[in-house]
Amino acid sequence: LVGRDAEVARLGTVVEDFGAGRGQAFLIVGEPGIGKTRMLAELRSLLPDGVAWLEGQCLSYGGLPSWPFVEILRRWLDVEGGDAEVVVQTRARARLVPLLGENPDDAGALANLGRLLGIQSEPHVTADPGETRRAYVAWVAALAREAPVVLAIEDLHWAHASTRELADDLLDL
Repeated sequence: LVGRDAEVARLGTVVEDFGAGRGQAFLIVGEPGIGKTRMLAELRSLLPDGVAWLEGQCLSYGGLPSWPFVEILRRWLDVEGGDAEVVVQTRARARLVPLLGENPDDAGALANLGRLLGIQSEPHVTADPGETRRAYVAWVAALAREAPVVLAIEDLHWAHASTRELADDLLDL
């Protein structure tokens, strides 16, 4: 990071604020190739152990609805796009049920998050983008109750409308 002393110092301040419990929205902006991704990697390296790092990237062609958030959830669950539905469903239940509570199906949270992962929803749960966004926010909020969370989204200028809506909901959190 040659010549980036001021930016690295600012990242240090962000990390200090974060450690003191002062969350914030932090944007790294600039022209392509200027080193935004490298600055994000530097931020990650400055964070203490135990911080949940959630990172996704918007696709240059506008991408799929909510793509970076799907990517984030998949990484957290340690599943890939080509994994069998039963594998995804098993890992989702194993990690989400303890985090969200004894019976997250009552609120439809598991089914709504599963919809993002490509899990066939249960017949009694109606597809509602608003409910899916609320379930995602509930998941991030539950993570934040357990440990500090950094949610990093790269190339937000390419975001699909549903990605921007969910990002707005998460900013409210």
